[in-house]
Amino acid sequence: MIGGLFTNVNGTERNGAARLNPDGNLDMSFLATGSGANAPLYAIALQSDGKIVIGGAFTNFSGTARDGIERLNTNGSVDTSFLASGSGANNIVRCLALQSDGKILLGGVFTTVNGAVRTGIARLDNIGNLDNAGTGVARNDVTAVALQSDGKIVIGGSFTSFSGTARNRIARLNGDGTLDTHFPRRRFGRER
Repeated sequence: MIGGLFTNVNGTERNGAARLNPDGNLDMSFLATGSGANAPLYAIALQSDGKIVIGGAFTNFSGTARDGIERLNTNGSVDTSFLASGSGANNIVRCLALQSDGKILLGGVFTTVNGAVRTGIARLDNIGNLDNAGTGVARNDVTAVALQSDGKIVIGGSFTSFSGTARNRIARLNGDGTLDTHFPRRRFGRER
């Protein structure tokens, strides 16, 4: 699966999204010619069921109004069971991570998701509803999100605080989205 700001792959029209076969040739069974995003894709995540979650700067994917986030079926068509038309983030989604319970973490430059205030980081359930847990606010851009094996979430970006607590460009969140105040650990005095 590839995404970005392109309008064709190997001479065939594809807008921002495509899937390649193992030999590098375009998978013609994925997306119809002329389908795809109206703006760049920045993040792609493959679910265990083969569906594909994408994030980016788009406001439309294959004729369906979506703001920055969408889920595709295995053939590249829009998964109509995910999000309502016109839902999503009000600005760019730069990164994605999938939790083992099917929830989707998204980071970016947005200030709202599905109409609710979420600045830089949000979590959706497996059908695209906003997870109300953890409404913490990161200032500025979240460009990386990663999951630890213990369920904690590490975020990185150009932010300088999270929920009013100073955090320079990296923070760790508890599983409920609240700030893990024990990270990063700071040492004072001389090390031995």
